[in-house]
Amino acid sequence: MNASKAGTFNVEIFNIQGQVIYTKEITQDGFFKDQIDISKELGGVYYIRINDGNSMKVSKIMIQ
Repeated sequence: MNASKAGTFNVEIFNIQGQVIYTKEITQDGFFKDQIDISKELGGVYYIRINDGNSMKVSKIMIQ
């Protein structure tokens, strides 16, 4: 994640039923890198949502 501003971000991963399977609050000041292990989840489509309180980005991810 490369943010143009410092701040606190809420990261959530949820399945296609809308159930949140992972959540984390991150405070960063530019570039942040982290690994998230969701390998225990069943294969399929999931979404990652990053929200800073003003804007939100959602991306699709696949587990095989």
